[in-house]
Amino acid sequence: MLKCESCDSDYVEGALYCQECGAYLLSDDENDIETIVQIPASEPLNGKQPTRPIDGQLGFVDQPDKILFMISTSGRRVAKELGKEINIGRSDPGKEIYPELDLTPDEGFECGVSRQHALIKTSENGISLVDLGSTNGTLVNRQQVNPERPFPLNNGDHIQLGGLILQIFFEK
Repeated sequence: MLKCESCDSDYVEGALYCQECGAYLLSDDENDIETIVQIPASEPLNGKQPTRPIDGQLGFVDQPDKILFMISTSGRRVAKELGKEINIGRSDPGKEIYPELDLTPDEGFECGVSRQHALIKTSENGISLVDLGSTNGTLVNRQQVNPERPFPLNNGDHIQLGGLILQIFFEK
């Protein structure tokens, strides 16, 4: 367990905010976050290179068909088809919540991932992430995502859901 510098309460490594006093727990030091978000590179599941966005344009060279999630806590890789919305969160059979990307086995609860944390949507302008009013917030490349507002995603982005970090890649 780690200690909050503001109130000396215990917190789980990777948490964004102290549960007791609400203080922001991550350091502002650029080098600190870099050590947290290092995810080993690997080949895409289908062996093809991920689709890259065109510089200065909203769209993609080719609209990607799949999104690959690389989850830092477990090293698990999950590929999902794009085209429909992808709910991200933790399952809760008692409340009949079953997200398409269930982060329960990846220490989702311990890292502060909400049951219905975020949503990935596809449109003609590209792919975006929407925070669904999660308790511990969402960051994309260290930038806060405002709840209920689409945030554009790019190939290779790091997404932090509470204290859980994953990296995304698009594939054609």
